[in-house]
Amino acid sequence: MDFLKAFGWFCLFLPLLVQAQTLTPVLALAVSAENTQLATGTLDGLLRVRDLATGEELYRQLLQGHEGIATLEFENLDSILIEARDGSFWRWRVSSGRLQSATARETTERKKEVLSPNKTLTARLDQNGLLRVIELVSGKLVAESAVGEARTMIWTAFGILLLYDQALVLRTTRLEKLWSLSLPSRPSAAAVQGVNWAVALFDGQILAGESDGQSTVIWKAHSSAINAVAWADDHRLVTAGADSIVSIWSYPGAKVLGKVLP
Repeated sequence: MDFLKAFGWFCLFLPLLVQAQTLTPVLALAVSAENTQLATGTLDGLLRVRDLATGEELYRQLLQGHEGIATLEFENLDSILIEARDGSFWRWRVSSGRLQSATARETTERKKEVLSPNKTLTARLDQNGLLRVIELVSGKLVAESAVGEARTMIWTAFGILLLYDQALVLRTTRLEKLWSLSLPSRPSAAAVQGVNWAVALFDGQILAGESDGQSTVIWKAHSSAINAVAWADDHRLVTAGADSIVSIWSYPGAKVLGKVLP
């Protein structure tokens, strides 16, 4: 009986022991196009891929000597593109279990350039805060407007979402302002899925809504800064914090569906 009691307490405290030994902040998240796999990247360079439905770990790879993982991108289920914090790019092949050096490229976020969903238009923001929308094939200028220095741009189903230090603004393809929303604290990351958007804040909150600007919800998701956010599908949102926890949330209910350690 004493053994069973001791074993029960061990099972109760085991998650806390595991968490105490795994306090590496998660800096990057990516969800596969099929919404079946979740990839996480940490400050110490550990890439882990899990089954999104069960949380089971499928693969792992350590990227050593590159200051950790900054961003992740599923190219397909066999290939994950990794951007290290030192600016180098790597491709991890699931089939071979090997890392391959990839050609360094400027991401859309680095260039402050985003493509429309149908790949016919591009929006480019220069260092002076001038935003231009250009036809890709002809090079014709569609619209331009001084919008200031945005942290991030994302093209949504309703237009171009601009993320600032204190506000979120949605503009049409013609750069007319559709709506703006004040942010309660400084943003750290943003993601869009269909008509849904989500902004992560440094105070651990998540602000999410729809691109028509009609409804928004906000909730406390982490005890500290949120480093990355990604949509799993229209009704699930994944967040990763400096507290080393990765959480899966229902949307719009904002109820936690599961938590995993990096």
